[in-house]
Amino acid sequence: AEEAMKIQNALNAVVDLYPVEHKEQYTAYNKEAQAVALVLATAAKGGNLKEANKQFRNLVPYCGKCHEDCAFMLAPAFPEYEE
Repeated sequence: AEEAMKIQNALNAVVDLYPVEHKEQYTAYNKEAQAVALVLATAAKGGNLKEANKQFRNLVPYCGKCHEDCAFMLAPAFPEYEE
């Protein structure tokens, strides 16, 4: 449960880091990820490890969405990340 809350806090912390022109897209990712993280935290606090594990697996793709999109936007400034 403690780790799940750290994930939720991390998602809250990054919402203001998004570039203004892409903020709407990233905010949508964040809201969706927050919903999954909340279910994850609730399941973990309740000791339901099976559900917590399932929700963690549901959450992982959201990490990739933001990180890959961010890397793609930075690629012109950092040619080494283009591929």
